[in-house]
Amino acid sequence: YDEYTVYIRQDEQLILETLSSTTAQKTGKKIDSSIASNGSRKKQKIKKVNQDSEDDLPSDSLDETDRDEWLSNENLGSLVVLGFQITYPNAIAEADVFGVRSTSVDSLLRADDSTLNYLKDRNPDLVLFWYGTNSVANEQLDIDQYGKKYREMLRRFKQASPQSSCIAVGPPDFGRRNPTCMLNPAQRKAYLKNPKSERTKSLLANHRKSRVCHPQSFMKPPKQHTDHIKNLHAKNIDPPEIEASANQCRFRPPKPLESVNALQKQIALEEGCAYYDTIQAMGGIGSITYWACMPTPLASLDLVHLTPQGYELLGTHLAQWIQYYFKQIPNEPKSLNTLLLENQNL
Repeated sequence: YDEYTVYIRQDEQLILETLSSTTAQKTGKKIDSSIASNGSRKKQKIKKVNQDSEDDLPSDSLDETDRDEWLSNENLGSLVVLGFQITYPNAIAEADVFGVRSTSVDSLLRADDSTLNYLKDRNPDLVLFWYGTNSVANEQLDIDQYGKKYREMLRRFKQASPQSSCIAVGPPDFGRRNPTCMLNPAQRKAYLKNPKSERTKSLLANHRKSRVCHPQSFMKPPKQHTDHIKNLHAKNIDPPEIEASANQCRFRPPKPLESVNALQKQIALEEGCAYYDTIQAMGGIGSITYWACMPTPLASLDLVHLTPQGYELLGTHLAQWIQYYFKQIPNEPKSLNTLLLENQNL
């Protein structure tokens, strides 16, 4: 999302009218804006919600001289648009999504109170937390400190909306190995020189699925595959050496993954939240490789993120359990393994 600061002469009513008309044109729905205001309401900070040009924003702006004068005024107040709600009168449920890339528990603890204030205003029936992947990627993660921060995050949200039920969702499975494994000489040379260059990315795209899903194809006997075994030359390799190289290149979870998963579960239950063990639901440690290599992949080949189909399947499983718990459906949901079998040929 692009962020703009717009200085206007009129009060917040202009903002509401502009947002309302723009949104209505695009969605056909009336909006209910949530606004926190302060002081003279002459400075507005809003987030652009689509790819429109700046022309779609309020155009009644000050010239550069007047703007500088306003900025130099220490008593200048501000109007902050926190967001807007598009509501459907006949909706069975409303969901607010606060997913932001690369965030972690630390991000929430460093943030201001706007999210908590919004939560107080909305007073939801259920709050769901899904954190952990960005933290476990740090092999040197201090588990004890992480636990303290995770508990503090849950407590802040529960204090902001004490009537809300809460579910903590554990991190998904995560696979990692030496990034030079299974690369041919050209790929390895490019990666070691500049792993983030466009040329390197283009080279690494070749045979990527095979390197993840069929690594044994890079470990064939002599004269069948001579360039794909790490730091070895196939014509001089004995089978034990091939096996040793294969073991070195197996995908393994980051060291903190299982500890963080267990700690999140313990803290969530102690703080009065339910816990959904994503790793267990997926099939345990190592299952993400299977998810990535299905006919319709449910995980990305980076073995970190799920695909849209994978997120949908996992979300369906969780939603069914929530419905069952609240007696909205009569029968216990199918296991995720059953759902996997049903979806593997989609």
